[in-house]
Amino acid sequence: MRSGPKVACMCLESSLGLSGVLVGVVLALFGSGGSMELSQKGWMLLTTGVLVLGFLAKDFVVSWRPWGIRREREHHSFVFTWRE
Repeated sequence: MRSGPKVACMCLESSLGLSGVLVGVVLALFGSGGSMELSQKGWMLLTTGVLVLGFLAKDFVVSWRPWGIRREREHHSFVFTWRE
């Protein structure tokens, strides 16, 4: 079992990634059959954007008591909980 301070917050980077996965699952379950073509430049820009967004979000957490986004450099040692 992990030890550390229990806090009611979640890593922003993980929250963004989880949101993307959930959108993909919903689209797959409801049979979204659309397609999208990207050029090599488009793939390069998309990949760069995702990596830069992840890098910028890595030190931030989303907290709900009080609600907001704040910077926590050492949030990897926190124990996630719904209540403090």
